[in-house]
Amino acid sequence: MTAPVAPADSGSKIDDIQTLRGVSIILVLIAHLPFLFPWADATFRVVSPFGFGYGVDLFFAISGFVIARSLRTELARAAPGEAVTVIKRFWVRRVFRLWPAATAAVIATLAAVAAFGDLAPLSGNGAPAAYGPSAAAALLNYMNIWGYQRVMAKEPITLLAHYWSLSLEEQFYVLLPILLLTLNSRRRLLVLSAAVIALFAFLDRGQFRGLAWWVRVDGLFWGVGICLLTERLARPARSFNLVSRVGLFVGPIAAVVLLPAILEPMHLASSLTLLCGVVSVYIASANRDVFQGFGWVSRALNLVRERSYTIYLWHLLAFTLVQLGWRAAAGAAAEEATIVHGGIIAATAMVSLFWADPMYRWIELPARQLGRRVARGIGRHSTVVSPS
Repeated sequence: MTAPVAPADSGSKIDDIQTLRGVSIILVLIAHLPFLFPWADATFRVVSPFGFGYGVDLFFAISGFVIARSLRTELARAAPGEAVTVIKRFWVRRVFRLWPAATAAVIATLAAVAAFGDLAPLSGNGAPAAYGPSAAAALLNYMNIWGYQRVMAKEPITLLAHYWSLSLEEQFYVLLPILLLTLNSRRRLLVLSAAVIALFAFLDRGQFRGLAWWVRVDGLFWGVGICLLTERLARPARSFNLVSRVGLFVGPIAAVVLLPAILEPMHLASSLTLLCGVVSVYIASANRDVFQGFGWVSRALNLVRERSYTIYLWHLLAFTLVQLGWRAAAGAAAEEATIVHGGIIAATAMVSLFWADPMYRWIELPARQLGRRVARGIGRHSTVVSPS
């Protein structure tokens, strides 16, 4: 295999990319507010016209960039004949990085359904009998396919529905290393990425009931394309003043949120919205700390970004249990949509998400560290000394 060309600093983390992780999970949390409030229909009417759901696509573009950058760097540094070992180590790290935390959230969801499955709002998210197949789809990484089948059958997708995006990412993590080994060319990878992006531009990827919505890998390939392009592009050494940095940070994100409401009748609206997120990833890829130094905003995003995966895993269950608790505490008044009621529910939800911190510290971090240790052991051959 021809060794890929990678920048000298490509093995290090880029703070701006990590900040975008925090942005993406916040957008997703807003998109899923109907799971939080008892007046879900009214909440959905407020949230759905906007592009908060494109936080997932932003995360896809980030993942495509980060994973392609990491793999190409490792392959470029590998000794001849060690490419397959590099890929094996990558897959092992991904297993330990993702599955332990995902399994814990699945178990907690199954326990909640067993305890409260007959009560609203849990009862509206799928019958208890559906959670066995749903858990299997989540943990075996075919939730996107299972979810599409459930939608077509007009059945609820359960509180594990958000695992569809994790399944799609895992499928991509299996595919991308194989592509890197077999295509054996930066140019071929660029052509393939461009072809996938162009294909999805003409598919109806914005409709929940369309298959393209559930397999929309164009964001991931946008990330791969940014990685490949920026390997050869000269980066400006200039720094940006505060006004410029605010514009570069807020502008594309605001476009992601607002464009769907503006361009809704257009068939290409979803692809154009994704492109705005891609612009943010491209700006971040320059590693110029454009998105840093915004005081408490930066500190909050940095806190969220580290726990973004754990928050994503737990937030639907947390939202639903907060709504369940509110219904039990408020009684008949629970259905009354007021600012006071909304504020109480939102504040309780914020507190509930702090549960992500111990899950991050006790499960996700130790599993990641173990995965790195196991991966380092792959391909090492100990020398056996014959007894004299």
